[in-house]
Amino acid sequence: MARIRVGVAGCGSVSARHYLPDLAASPYVELVAVCDTDESRAVSVAGNNGVRQYYTDIDAMLAGADFELLCNLTPMREHGPIALKALRAGRHVLNEKPLAVNLHEADALLEEAARRGLVVTAAPNAVLSPTFRAAAAAIASGEIGKVCAARGRYGHSGPHEPWFYKSGGGALFDLGVYNVVTLTGLLGPAVGVVALSGIAVPRRTLHGEEFSVEADDNTTLLLDFGDGVQAVIQTGFVYPRRAKGGAGYDDRATIELLGTSGAINWLGYDWEPHGIELCTETSDNWETRAVDQHGYTWKNGGSALARSLALGERSAMTAEHAYHTLEVMLGALESAATGRRVALHSTFPWPVLEPEDAMTSATAVNE
Repeated sequence: MARIRVGVAGCGSVSARHYLPDLAASPYVELVAVCDTDESRAVSVAGNNGVRQYYTDIDAMLAGADFELLCNLTPMREHGPIALKALRAGRHVLNEKPLAVNLHEADALLEEAARRGLVVTAAPNAVLSPTFRAAAAAIASGEIGKVCAARGRYGHSGPHEPWFYKSGGGALFDLGVYNVVTLTGLLGPAVGVVALSGIAVPRRTLHGEEFSVEADDNTTLLLDFGDGVQAVIQTGFVYPRRAKGGAGYDDRATIELLGTSGAINWLGYDWEPHGIELCTETSDNWETRAVDQHGYTWKNGGSALARSLALGERSAMTAEHAYHTLEVMLGALESAATGRRVALHSTFPWPVLEPEDAMTSATAVNE
């Protein structure tokens, strides 16, 4: 079996607790090296995952370690610069979300990848889940008619590190990105966006230190898909938690798709889905589908891309979709700042899944 040699940049909690164990468990991955500016963290993460090489400088890792795919799990503002270095060094790249923090960086990534025949893309990997496939199949078949309206919601009380609240971070890039990927993946490229966005809690305290919030912590998007099709997304770092864990609001279904002859409820979050409920005008009850996620989790974007590379298959996670997602989010922030609707110009291969692929299980993708 072909295996893809993987290097990982960033050894924080997302990397150490989630991505690296998933990569290490994949039969399509050989973990070669890790990199973090904190040497003690790099040493610890390498040791815990059986990785022989560790680095404190990304340039040194790209020059000294032999690997094919970089999983870039650094803070958001580093996604573009590090990914560009990796592409120039001949590596495929998976960025944690978002792809970059501005379109100039994103343009450079897509151009460099195309020039070198490399793959670059970004989380979230929501389009790989059996839940997404079930929803896409129902829409493609016309089972619920034309989907004209949709809504998504995802928020919590805020992340654990100050950089999430600084310029280049924010709730939209961290959380709202999931719903943007899912709804554009299901409905196609958006053509315009109107948004409200602001800072509802201007000062936060983490690790005993108080600081000023610079990025959005409460954002609402209205997406125009053309032909009268619209969607609303709400996201923020101002949503309550319960004392015993979990959301302090109704999170049983967080995405709703309304068609001319039926509706779909997305059960759970798009990063942690539990299937869909579907009801049509001719049915008396909600039908539940795709309860089994076949090993899908939000953290297996790296291992799924490695599998695609090893088998020579096209990944449903594309650079163009990641780029469009970024344009939507940047357009939303521009709209919120100016009070005007912002036109969107990018597109991506859609449907994300061909009809026959949407009908199949995601078992192979996530095995």
